Amino acid sequence: MDAPNTTEAPFDRTVRRLLRLMFVLVTAMTLACFAQSYRQLFDWATRHRVPMWQAWAWPAMIDAPVIIGEILLFVSIVRHWHGRTRVLAYAVAGVGFAVSLAAQIGYLPAIASLTDRGTAAVAPVGAAVGLMIGLIAVKQVSARHEQREPKRDAATIHAEIAATKAERIRRTDEIAQQRRKHTSRPAALTADSPEADRARTAIKVARATGDPDPSAYALGMAYLGGDPAKGKRGNERLAAQLLSESS
Repeated sequence: MDAPNTTEAPFDRTVRRLLRLMFVLVTAMTLACFAQSYRQLFDWATRHRVPMWQAWAWPAMIDAPVIIGEILLFVSIVRHWHGRTRVLAYAVAGVGFAVSLAAQIGYLPAIASLTDRGTAAVAPVGAAVGLMIGLIAVKQVSARHEQREPKRDAATIHAEIAATKAERIRRTDEIAQQRRKHTSRPAALTADSPEADRARTAIKVARATGDPDPSAYALGMAYLGGDPAKGKRGNERLAAQLLSESS
């Protein structure tokens, strides 16, 4: 039996800690870049005569497509969405980045130097770099997670689906049988049944004592399947047949 690899667990813990540290740094860098981008776009809005009560929302209108595209990219990688979704996410983030970069460079006066314009471009470029680093990390972690999961071939998947369907059909049949068992009706009363003989005896006793014949309703309720507690009527047709036979 092979000896366990004792260095794998500490190495994995170190990698996880480094990934957490990278996540914190990338998040901090991205937030700082968006904060700087917001300030520069706010200056752009105010310099181009956007009312102050609207200028605070104008930077969000520019950077929102970048944030939406980033979120969509992360989710599409983790959830393994269709490739067209990622193309759309890249397009949305790219358009938002281009517009933000152009606005933040263009808000400077025409006499601004290249150094000033490069400084203004740091915020959107930093946000894009953070996006690239995050996407690379998420893609690698997702790929490693897929490798750890046991892969199943098509035959195994079809067999599991067939077994699930068979189990569902079996349970449905059991439920149907139980319902039929609880709702099954008792055997129909006939003129040869013991209940009919007891009804004939009651008719004979009534006539022997001089009492009038019981009605078909009373005879059915007393001897032929009637149940006053449940409001169930007896077999009045059979009761009428017995009465006519005895007359």
